[in-house]
Amino acid sequence: MIFKSFHSKINPNQKNINHGAIDCTSGSFYSGPFPALILGLILAQIIATLHVYFSNIQLQNSLFALKGSKYLAVPNEIVSEQLHTFFPAFMGGIFFTFTIGAGLSLLSAGAAWLWKHTFSGHSVFLGFILVIWSFFIFLINIEGINILPSCYFIFIPPFVFITAAKGIAKQKKVLTKGLFHVLPVILLALLWFTQIDSNLFINIRDSLLLSNRAGTAISNFYYKYALYPAEALKSLDQKMIRTFNISQDSDPLDESLLRQKLERNDYLAIGREKAADLELEKRGEELILHNRGKKILTTSIRTIYHDTEKVLRDFSRKAYRQRFFRSFTYFSFLIGFPLTIYLLVLYLLSNLLSVVFGRKNSLNIASCICFCLALLFFFIFYSTAEKKVKAGNLDFYLSSGNWKTRAEALQKIETQRLDLARYPHYVKLIKSPFITDRYWLARALAFSKGDETLDSLLSLVEDPQPLVVSKALSSLGRRGNSRVLSIIIQKLKTSDHWYVQWHSYKAMKELGWRQVG
Repeated sequence: MIFKSFHSKINPNQKNINHGAIDCTSGSFYSGPFPALILGLILAQIIATLHVYFSNIQLQNSLFALKGSKYLAVPNEIVSEQLHTFFPAFMGGIFFTFTIGAGLSLLSAGAAWLWKHTFSGHSVFLGFILVIWSFFIFLINIEGINILPSCYFIFIPPFVFITAAKGIAKQKKVLTKGLFHVLPVILLALLWFTQIDSNLFINIRDSLLLSNRAGTAISNFYYKYALYPAEALKSLDQKMIRTFNISQDSDPLDESLLRQKLERNDYLAIGREKAADLELEKRGEELILHNRGKKILTTSIRTIYHDTEKVLRDFSRKAYRQRFFRSFTYFSFLIGFPLTIYLLVLYLLSNLLSVVFGRKNSLNIASCICFCLALLFFFIFYSTAEKKVKAGNLDFYLSSGNWKTRAEALQKIETQRLDLARYPHYVKLIKSPFITDRYWLARALAFSKGDETLDSLLSLVEDPQPLVVSKALSSLGRRGNSRVLSIIIQKLKTSDHWYVQWHSYKAMKELGWRQVG
C-alpha cells in the first residue's frame, strides 16, 4: 500500500509526464534531473550551514574555556569571535554541499532515472531503493546517533528522487541518447585515473589554479574556509587542541601529574562545570573516560600514567562516530564534486546556446564544448606534470623561464634536503610574481641552516599569499631554530587566517613550545 501511494505521486499518467518534461534532444536537459540536482544542492547547503554552525559554536565554547584557563587558543580571538556568526558557517558549508550534497543528489537523480527508464517504474525496484536508503541512514548512525550528518541522508534523497522522477519523460531510444552525454564523462574519468598519485591534488592546484587569477581566488577560498567543515569532521586525535576536566564526583586524583601528561598530548584542562572533549572520573583504581557526557573507555590509573598516548588514541577511536559519513564525503569529493561541476556547466551552457542554435541542437553542442574544455584542462595538467628537471645543475633550473621547471627544481632540493644557499639564483624567487615559486621556495628553505636563508624565510612569512606564509612557518619549525619562536607566536596572535594560525601552532610545537595554563 505504501509503495502504491508513493508510486502514484511520482509516476502520474503518461500524458502528464510528457507534458511536464523537456525532450532530451531539446537543447536543455530533462526537466527532472537538473532542477532536482539544484534542489539537492540547496537542501545540502541549508543542512551544511547548520552542521558547520553548531560545530563552530562548540569550538567557540571550548576556546572561551581555554582562554579562561590562560591557555593559548587556536584559532585566535580574531577568528573565534566570528564563529557564532552566519557567514563562516555558510561559506564552510559549501564544502559539504559540493561533496556529500552533490554525491547524494547524483545518486538519487540517477536512481530515479533507472527506476523510470530501466525498470519502467516497477514498485519492486522502488522498494529496493528504499531499502538502500534506509541502510545508508543506519550506517550513518551505527556508531552512535549523528543528528546533523543524518539530515543529509534523510532529506536530500527523497526530495531529489521525487523531483527527478516527476520530471523525467519516457522516451524512445533514451538510453542511446543518454550515452552520448554520459560517454564523455566516462572517458574523462578514465583519463584522470591515469594521473592518480599522492601528489594529484597538489599538482592540480599548481597547474590549474595557482597559474591564473580565477584559480588563485578558488584556492584562496578553499584555504580560508576549509578548516571550518574540517573541524566538524575531525576525530579527537586529529584536532589541534582538545579539552579535559575531572569529574567533581570522582575520587581524589593526582591532578598535577595527570595534567602534565595530558598537556603534552594537547589535552588542556578547563573548569569542571564545562563540557569537555575528555571527562575523567576516578573510581578506586579505575579511570573512566567520557566524551561530553558519554562513557567511552575504562582504564587504570597506572595505564594512563605509563601509556598516555595509547590510551588517548583508543579513546579518540572509540569516541569517533562519523567514519561512514567521512568516507562518503571523501568518495563524493572524488566523484560527486567534479561530476556536478561538469553537469552544471553543461546545463547552463546548453540553455545559453539554445538562444542561438535552438533547443534541438544546443545540448549536443554544449556536450561537445564541455568535453573539449575538460580535455584542454587535462592536457594542460598533463603537460605541466611532465618531469623535466634532472639531477645536476639545479641552480640553472632555478633561473629557468618556465615556472614548472623552477618548481620541480625546488621540489628536488626539498626532497633531497639540500641547502639552498648553494644555489644563489633562489634569491630572485623571493619576490617572484608566481605563487608556486614562493610556495615551493618556502618549503625548500626548511633544510638550510645559514642566517642568509633564515632571513629569506622570514621575508616569506610576510608574504601576501596565506598559502606561502603557512609553508614558511612550517619550514621555520622544521629548521629547529628556537630563536624565531617569538616571531611565530606573534604571527599566530595577529593573523586573521585560521590556516596560517594552524601552521604557526604546529611550528611552535616542533620547536619544543608547550602549553602552560
